[in-house]
Order: sequence, then C-alpha cells, then structure tokens
Amino acid sequence: MGHGGERVENPGQNLRNARERLGLTLREVEQATSIIASRHGNEEFAVTLNHLCDIETKCTVPSIYRIYPLTTIYRLDLRQLLSWYGIEVNRKAADRGQLGASPNQL
Repeated sequence: MGHGGERVENPGQNLRNARERLGLTLREVEQATSIIASRHGNEEFAVTLNHLCDIETKCTVPSIYRIYPLTTIYRLDLRQLLSWYGIEVNRKAADRGQLGASPNQL
C-alpha cells in the first residue's frame, strides 16, 4: 500500500516519484548504488542507469540485491517497497497459519 493505504498500480512510477521527491537524478542514484556495492563488496548491489530506467518505465522488478540500495537511497521502508510489488510482509503469519503443517513436515 502506498501513502494513505491506497493500492499502488505502478511500482516503477512510485520509485521515480520517490527519487524525484529527493531531487536525485538517475546518474546520482547509479553512482550511489555503486558506492553501496563497493562498501559491501558485492557488485549485485549496483544498479546501472539503463536498469534504473527499466525499473522506472518498464516495470522491471529489481533483484533482492537492488532493493536494498534503492530503499536506502530513496529513504523508503522495505515493507513499503515490497508492497508496491504486491508482497505484503504483514501477511506472513496468516500465510504460515494457512500451511497447516509444522515447518518440519514441509
């Protein structure tokens, strides 16, 4: 859910709005993700300019590694970003309860 609890139709547009709200260019975000990637010693955290464009305009879903720097740079809560892609973390307990078996039986 987005601000105010509304269902978000376009997660890429929401990411773009978050970036623009902070006054960041795509190039600045690309550079910031490279810094995070270097800090973590893992290039999968880096998001190229082309990939950022695809995420914002073509609804490309960012990898788990790219979600981290995007939420960090855009100052977003991880749960909020996941909800934009239809993943409601708050439903984990209910989903687990629906499994009807202990984790050892799965």
